[in-house]
Amino acid sequence: MAQGFGGPRRAVAAGALVGPMSAPTRWAVASDAEVCIGAGVCASVVPSRFRIDDGFSVPIDPVIEADEEVLVAANLCPMAAIRVTDLSTGAVLAPDED
Repeated sequence: MAQGFGGPRRAVAAGALVGPMSAPTRWAVASDAEVCIGAGVCASVVPSRFRIDDGFSVPIDPVIEADEEVLVAANLCPMAAIRVTDLSTGAVLAPDED
């Protein structure tokens, strides 16, 4: 037995208290060039995720790990031209449907 806070404790193998690691949540990010007016809000909010190319928003990576800032950018788009989808569930996360 190992000594711990409060007295003897049974030794536990490393990782025994942690369940199986789940894969990070991945999202698909797409912008609709037919709707986008190139306002640049997305690129201003998250320049690491969006750029303006030929006057239109373009996601830098079409598949990302979950990033709340991307949801903010998508929901701030004045034309709702950015769609964020959870790849594990197929649920559309943004834009919000009001």
